[in-house]
Amino acid sequence: MRAYILIYVVLLICIALLWWGLLQRAGSAVGLNDSLWMVRLLPVVAAMGLTLLSANPGRVHAVFLLHVVMMEGLFLPAALLWRALMREEPSFLRPIAALYRCGALPVLLASVLLLYGWWNMYQIEQTAYTVYTEKDIRPEGYRVALISDVHYGVSLDREQLRAVCADVTAAAPDLVILGGDLVDSSTTRQGMEELFAELAAIESPLGSYYVYGNHDRPRPGQDFTAEQLRAAIQQNGIAILQDEALPLAADLLLTGREDRSTGDRLPLQEIFAGHDPAKFLLVIDHQPTGYAENAAAGTDLLLSGHSHGGQLWPINWIDRFFQINDHNYGHTTVGPTQAIVSSGLAGWQYPLKTSAPAEYVVIDILPVPPSA
Repeated sequence: MRAYILIYVVLLICIALLWWGLLQRAGSAVGLNDSLWMVRLLPVVAAMGLTLLSANPGRVHAVFLLHVVMMEGLFLPAALLWRALMREEPSFLRPIAALYRCGALPVLLASVLLLYGWWNMYQIEQTAYTVYTEKDIRPEGYRVALISDVHYGVSLDREQLRAVCADVTAAAPDLVILGGDLVDSSTTRQGMEELFAELAAIESPLGSYYVYGNHDRPRPGQDFTAEQLRAAIQQNGIAILQDEALPLAADLLLTGREDRSTGDRLPLQEIFAGHDPAKFLLVIDHQPTGYAENAAAGTDLLLSGHSHGGQLWPINWIDRFFQINDHNYGHTTVGPTQAIVSSGLAGWQYPLKTSAPAEYVVIDILPVPPSA
């Protein structure tokens, strides 16, 4: 815990210094450096205030301020190097240099990036994958629709959700997977009930299946209980899978995992016990972790959400660098297991998404075509 506190304090100091540098340049541009000493202290006081406002990344204003600081941090080394190496400023770079010198460039770039993130959150698209298997499945294969990370109440309203559900039905899936974090602490009881009522309208011959995510279970003070959530899901004809395997066809076994945030779930080998390994083994696990366990157990396809593709740059880079999840976004293979991570229909906390699309996923599972 002390290490985390120390890291947090160091980060705040770095943020404060970056704000001070930016504000110093802005002050110079308007002549503050030639003013009384009390006026010249304004950048220091403002830097401290902006650092405190940046300290809670759960707020939209803090996200904006942190992006300004990150842009400043990216440009500062380049500006210092440029100043050390270049004697004369090329004419085509003068407008950019002028924006940097007055402190406006980081603010402008952060604004553009987050405006794109707001726009991107509402441009929900279909992302399609094709997965081939050597197992003996039916010739036409299976089409699976995956919806995850709706976080209902953050961005989508009922009409937008209804349009998405209609699009998913139009994709003609054989089964629908609801991959967790469909609700969170911002979701009301009314919102929760209308969410599952709309999701239930998606048509698929093999039905719809839900696994819990780390945000789904109600927090203290929420206006619905865990029992009411379960009732709303099941009353709409959606099956809940918690560490259980369900044969959907003679050649297809669907397994839904309990979320790892509970700290109490069965080993995958134990869940598979007694089932025919010759079937296509499709596993849903909200968080994209445990890839080695799935490979050892013989999982054919693992579907996850949770990461939001990072949601906001540079979280996607941080996730990949520190391997917070086994995979951040898209398709990958680990041994015999293919894995797909969706960035989700929306995102957590605020309607901003800069590092991945807002999406639902359609996967075609097909037998390996005969060689020519």
